Amino acid sequence: MMNGVCRNIDTMCYRAGVILCIALCALLTNITLVNADQKRPSLAKQKKIAKTPRLPDQYKLNLLIRTSLLAFSQANQTGNYSVLRDLSHPQFQLQNSNARLAEVFTNFRQRKLDLSPIIFYTPKLLRPAAIQKDGLLRMTGYFETKPERVSFDLGFWLQGKQWRLAAIIVDVKPPQNQLLQVAPVTNKKKVKRPQKLQKKVVIPQKKPRNRN
Repeated sequence: MMNGVCRNIDTMCYRAGVILCIALCALLTNITLVNADQKRPSLAKQKKIAKTPRLPDQYKLNLLIRTSLLAFSQANQTGNYSVLRDLSHPQFQLQNSNARLAEVFTNFRQRKLDLSPIIFYTPKLLRPAAIQKDGLLRMTGYFETKPERVSFDLGFWLQGKQWRLAAIIVDVKPPQNQLLQVAPVTNKKKVKRPQKLQKKVVIPQKKPRNRN
């Protein structure tokens, strides 16, 4: 009789021990999952990180500047803007036909400017290259060419793994007369017709004379 009772007690203790062990394992598993979830960034943050493009290195930035301006120069020399347009972002292509580009850059064709000498110069940026909130990679600077300086303001959007031309502003004049000519600047939300930049003239006001 006593042996039977002891066996039942031992069996109950064993079952209780197994249940306790399973409960502890489940608890530890839940704790591990909670910790993993805490360390893992939220889905929204993951999407935001994935959508944020990485700034290209200096070599790639220089290459983007040179290839864009050389394509721009060849287009003006030949009057054929199809290659420049094909190198651009689809949004730029949608908003700027070859005829429109030819119209905007009439002045460059009339002057018969050749920008190929820029290959012997290093582009100097007026501010560090940066990616704006809308994803536009913007670079503003110039080549110290003589007697006229080649200035540029370029924008690129990322398509797949390649940066494609999205906006281009070029000016070729002596440094003291520099005034960038606005080329088609695209905007994903609202399209604005290009306008020529004008110098702002500030007229100083005369101070009233004290009559004593």
